[in-house]
Amino acid sequence: MAEYQKAETLNPRNINTKINIATLYQEQKKFDAALNSYNTILQVQPQNANIIVSKAQCLKELKRTEDAISTYKTALNIDPKNSTAKAELFELLKNTMPTEDVLDFLYKNVQNAPMDANSYYEFAYELHKANKIDDAIVYYLQTIKLDNTNIDAYINLSQAYRQKKNYNDAFSIIQKAQLIQPQNELVKKQYELVAKEVATNNYNLASNSFQSGNYQQAIIEYSKINPPTADSLIGIAASYQSLNDNANAITYYKKAMELAPENSDIPFYIASIYVNVNEIVKAKEYAEISLSKNKNNSQAKELVEYINAKEAETLLSDAVKKYDEKKYTEAITLFDKVLSLTPLNATIYYYRAMTHDALNNYEKAISDYKSVLKYAPDMIIAYYSLGVDYDALNNYPQAKINYQKYVDATMEDNAYKTYAISRINEIK
Repeated sequence: MAEYQKAETLNPRNINTKINIATLYQEQKKFDAALNSYNTILQVQPQNANIIVSKAQCLKELKRTEDAISTYKTALNIDPKNSTAKAELFELLKNTMPTEDVLDFLYKNVQNAPMDANSYYEFAYELHKANKIDDAIVYYLQTIKLDNTNIDAYINLSQAYRQKKNYNDAFSIIQKAQLIQPQNELVKKQYELVAKEVATNNYNLASNSFQSGNYQQAIIEYSKINPPTADSLIGIAASYQSLNDNANAITYYKKAMELAPENSDIPFYIASIYVNVNEIVKAKEYAEISLSKNKNNSQAKELVEYINAKEAETLLSDAVKKYDEKKYTEAITLFDKVLSLTPLNATIYYYRAMTHDALNNYEKAISDYKSVLKYAPDMIIAYYSLGVDYDALNNYPQAKINYQKYVDATMEDNAYKTYAISRINEIK
């Protein structure tokens, strides 16, 4: 300071020395002295906007707020693009002025500096705070147009779109920000947030379309979910299924299985389609895959039972046909397959027992007739058949016992009962 003062004494008209002295006073927080020095300088250079800004800063520090505001405005009248004056004046005004006055002030800044990205951003930000979302979006976009590196503008614009529930634009703009600053934590946080909302929104739109029967639109909405999820692929598959496009439905269910390999419902859905188009082998394959993932999946259990019943029905028809054709060995092979599918079916045991009888395999027939009575005690004809087979094996005591059971259980007279009674009387 002493050297500056000595220099000023030697050359009192040297403006640079005066500026250095004023700046030093300001740095030392001697604001009154600095203010006097700046006033002296302005007598010589009244249009020096930077000196006027420095004077305003001193007035602000001295709590002479109104004078500071007036001085900042003077600086801006001389230099409308002076960013320091605009920023510091705004900080003073926003705490003392109504919101509309603040917005009016910032709008004038934009008008005075139409190529200044910061002016647009400040205006957009305050509009946003005032919940004037549509206007804020306009000025955020203009900010980015003038300065495509302003990350805050991207983040806030994305947020504004979110508030308008325009999730796709919110996501699009934050994607651009991510390309500019991929490591920015605020950008990453906003990206994750918006991505979830976009997915949720698309799910809701797709679900509504599906529920209203607009399956084509549902497919479009589910397809917007990127990256695809198991749920979105299931939604697409279900939509195709509702359109009776089974090929595409199966394709998308299989894609969903790749993303959710432990989900037991997906193979069940595929199995259901194959059942509907009567591809029983594939239906059974996927129903069993479903149960392998969750043995308690009741729908899959019921479907397997239904498939087994359908398959057994076909095999039984073939087996009976072979029996009628006296192709007993082939018939037994088919009855065996039927019983592997429906092992508690008494009727099938009865058919197989009769086939064994036709081949004189009485012991095997007896075993099957016993199974008949185990699973269907009311099929009393099996007692008669057991009596006949034991008779054929010369096991008369067992023959008599089973004939008697048949007679005791049969109310009406018939040829079987008559024969059984005659054998009971004949066997000693």
